[in-house]
Amino acid sequence: MKDLIARNLDFIAWENFRSPAVYLYWLAAFCFAAVFLYACLLAAGFLRKRFRFRDAAEETAVSFAIGSACISFFISFLSFARILKAEVILLAFAALVALNFKKALEPLGVIGRALTREPLLAALFALSSLPVLLPPYRWDEMAVHIPYAMDWLRAGEITIRPELHYPLFSFNFHMLYVTGMMFGSTTYCHVLTWLTGVMAALIILAWLRRCGVAAPLAYAAACSFYLSPLIQRYLTIGQIDVPLMFYYAAAVYLLYLWGTGDGGAAPAVSAAVVCAMAMGVKNTGFLFLPLFVGWALAARPRRLGLFLGVLVPLGLLWNIRNLIISGDPIWPFINLNVRHNDIFWTMGDYREQMREIRGGLPSTLADLVKLPWLMVNSWFDKPLRDVPLQGFVYLAAVSPFLLGHFHRHRSRLALAALIYGAAVWIGVSCQIRYAWFAAIAAVCAGLAADFFSRKLATAPVTVLLVLIMLGPNLNIPRYFKNAFSRPVPVDRATHEKFYENVGMPFLPLVERLSLVDEPSVPVYGFGYAHVRYYFEVRGRKILGAGDGWYREDDFAEAVRNRTLHHYMDSIGVRTAFISLDRMADYGLSFADLEKAVFSDRRLAFDSAWERSVIVRRNEVK
Repeated sequence: MKDLIARNLDFIAWENFRSPAVYLYWLAAFCFAAVFLYACLLAAGFLRKRFRFRDAAEETAVSFAIGSACISFFISFLSFARILKAEVILLAFAALVALNFKKALEPLGVIGRALTREPLLAALFALSSLPVLLPPYRWDEMAVHIPYAMDWLRAGEITIRPELHYPLFSFNFHMLYVTGMMFGSTTYCHVLTWLTGVMAALIILAWLRRCGVAAPLAYAAACSFYLSPLIQRYLTIGQIDVPLMFYYAAAVYLLYLWGTGDGGAAPAVSAAVVCAMAMGVKNTGFLFLPLFVGWALAARPRRLGLFLGVLVPLGLLWNIRNLIISGDPIWPFINLNVRHNDIFWTMGDYREQMREIRGGLPSTLADLVKLPWLMVNSWFDKPLRDVPLQGFVYLAAVSPFLLGHFHRHRSRLALAALIYGAAVWIGVSCQIRYAWFAAIAAVCAGLAADFFSRKLATAPVTVLLVLIMLGPNLNIPRYFKNAFSRPVPVDRATHEKFYENVGMPFLPLVERLSLVDEPSVPVYGFGYAHVRYYFEVRGRKILGAGDGWYREDDFAEAVRNRTLHHYMDSIGVRTAFISLDRMADYGLSFADLEKAVFSDRRLAFDSAWERSVIVRRNEVK
């Protein structure tokens, strides 16, 4: 036991808590979070005034959903109008404050009351936010999500990057990343993701409180979601998995509030805006449309026209854009399955992507029955291919059998959203990190726990239900300590140590590129598409990808055929940044690369660093 405690203590990077610089960076992150939250409450404006909130925490979470959706669509408008500039966004914020001058301090009061209403949760949320200070180190945030926002801000408009994974994506949450990158720090992008996780927990808590669920069960449901290893893993990075879970839950909750309220126009518009936001966080979001429209028709048919008038154009914004560009509103599905032709992908790219996405799909009834167990015991080498959720999944799995209890609490919508969301997830991409219904599952778990607690009505049963949701294992303490395992880089030395720690020791060689070639000329990165951010933050556009344009397959074939110079010419690059480890994945060695370079006087080796080399064009007179 003594050794176990010592290992866990050694695992924590205690230097973070001894560094004044870390505390200053952390304070700056909280300041950005406060300003963004304040802007969301202002942007929600009169819409949030039409709701009868139970407490400030609920008002904060709902207002964040409405306001952030409004901000996202506003930035989308700026990008389509080609006036996406930091100055324009800041001017719009100043105008928003001026228009609400008489009540400009009111949002601060709401936020303050929310903090005093939930001090323990606020402390938990703050403590778990430390990793937002880390530089990007996860594949997708470095390769795709943050580079998009950087590129748009530089260009002043939406740009299409054929070399990026999914060049025609849905970008609602990426638009919010633009506000983070305005200040030149990925920390603020991480803060936005963290905020969605916090607000998802508050939505769960608010829904269960409205249903009269006992406080221990309501808090257990919210915390079991927030502290799940899967949520903690994606909570503080620049990816859209946790945001999608939040906006799906928030959209369903807004529909619930609209359906159980007075049915006014403002709640209808609020619900439509947040539903549209959820639909545009990811390409598969359009699949939410039948659920949203179906429930609106059942709950408030007299306001259906207003609801659809807002939902359809905003919710299908990216589908319409993709239709105009590629002729395919759900790119690339129609182009490759019906027309057999696409401007970005080949059928081979599509099949490889489908193989990756659909790798964990259940194929038998037994697989479906095992899904709850798999979700609580998931790992990278198991069918769902990521870290697990907590035991609330077990209670959510039995909730469809408790329809009467949900009906009495006017929460059939939560059950419908759980079943519909799970069905779409199983049918499209059964990877656990894409389980966008996870927050709704926690709501259903809380209601199921409430049913059993009322039926059996004993304290031990309540304790057992809490332990099931927060357990049934020790994954929460095992994974929560990961938030404190990495030192936050505060200077050049600690940055280099961090990069080496996360497997990026080659970054010093990136600095060499500025001496090799002009910054305006792109570089081919063979094996480095996943760290695109670190090239582009240094002003170097990097080509190279597993699919779409500039495939690594084509580069490897050029090395094999000793036609590397012709390939580099054909894509307009003069320098290639090459990973020898990636070469080995194609059955190629450094000797093969030497043959390709030395067989052509127009190529030369420039530099090398560990397992990375730079090959450049050699100007021959």
